[in-house]
Amino acid sequence: MPARHRGRQSASELEAPPLQLVARAPLAAPPGLSPAARRTWREVVGSLPADFFTARDMPLLRAFVCASANLESAAAEIARDGAVIDGPRGRRVTHPAVFVMSTSAAVLCAVGMKLRLTPSSRMRCDTAATKANAAPTSKKPWA
Repeated sequence: MPARHRGRQSASELEAPPLQLVARAPLAAPPGLSPAARRTWREVVGSLPADFFTARDMPLLRAFVCASANLESAAAEIARDGAVIDGPRGRRVTHPAVFVMSTSAAVLCAVGMKLRLTPSSRMRCDTAATKANAAPTSKKPWA
């Protein structure tokens, strides 16, 4: 046990150890993603600071990149076959990929807001008002 001395401590004894910052690696993609979803994961995670996402964000981030991959796949099918196809009884029906595309777009919007990936989710009301008031307008747009 180190010997303790009595009396006041010197400035060097009171000095806190220097703060050491540790660089975090970007969040790694979970196993089982499709190549398209993995590519989107790298694009999204790589476009933001390494500490933007945490392990708690993984389920939402996974939903986001899977919806993005589904949207791309559905869009390619619609581009190839058209939005309306011949049904099993010879009638024209909406391509099933239209539903997949619509659902995936809704998931992208909702999860993108939760992950703060959209411009509107990153802007607070008071910040928007401050920027609007600070921008001088010399002409009225309707004049």
